[in-house]
Amino acid sequence: MIQLYGRLESGEPFLVEDARFRPYFHIAARGAEQARRARGVRVEPSDRRDFAGGAVARVEVDLPGRVPDIRD
Repeated sequence: MIQLYGRLESGEPFLVEDARFRPYFHIAARGAEQARRARGVRVEPSDRRDFAGGAVARVEVDLPGRVPDIRD
């Protein structure tokens, strides 16, 4: 979730929360099944390729801080 804090011209504070964006990264498609086992993860096929031309999958997580654990 992205949170934007600010002040209106009247001086009152405001908060805008946008939950449409989910952090993501790509992994080799052969690791997709293992990634699916993690909690709060969504794995989808991708039309992208790695540098060697291999298939990759898009991995979406619920929180940015979870990327390193799942990626590793």
